[in-house]
Amino acid sequence: MSGLILSRRVGESVQIGENITITVMQVEGGRAKISFDAPEGLGVWRTELLERDAWRGMCSDDNGSD
Repeated sequence: MSGLILSRRVGESVQIGENITITVMQVEGGRAKISFDAPEGLGVWRTELLERDAWRGMCSDDNGSD
């Protein structure tokens, strides 16, 4: 997988493909608020939540065996 690092100002956007737009809405105190405009049904998740849920799945008492 390749990566891309960009600098954006408030109000500036990045287009991914034909139908996904990411826009910087606000930057304050080292945090950025961003907006995602994507087709309905396309999942957009925060990485830390996916990692947390994966960790919970690995640590659960139910390992699928009986």
